[in-house]
Amino acid sequence: MFKSCTQRYTDMSDEKQFRFDFFCDICGEVFSAAPMERISSDPPSDTPEGKRLRKMLWRREHTEAFKRANYEASNHFFYCPCCGLYVCDACTFYKKDREGDMTPVCCVSCKRRMRSAKRKVYQAAELKYVYGPHPPAQQAKKPPAPQEKKGN
Repeated sequence: MFKSCTQRYTDMSDEKQFRFDFFCDICGEVFSAAPMERISSDPPSDTPEGKRLRKMLWRREHTEAFKRANYEASNHFFYCPCCGLYVCDACTFYKKDREGDMTPVCCVSCKRRMRSAKRKVYQAAELKYVYGPHPPAQQAKKPPAPQEKKGN
């Protein structure tokens, strides 16, 4: 069929107009692309050739309408560079850049994964780090034992 930018979409097209809904890959928020009216009018004849021509025209317009709606959806959703999902604003993790503007970084699921991965790396680093020899515990210094004098 068609290759959508999101993992899920619905086609609600009918004979008069083309309508598509796209869903956020994480939370399922719906984005409805602008409906598109049919351009061509159907051939008036109800002969088998006319029906075939009508289907062919409808399919071509449907394909073009889907491409336009898919482009609209890809501009609406944020593409996560880490996992390749298209996500809505609510599922996008933003970070302040040097100018103080909020810029999208990744999706919230990748942020969670990075946070847990970073924690695991830190834990692994602590386990692998070999601390230097510890100085022995400070013991109270005992005075030296008196030595016996050997005979004259």
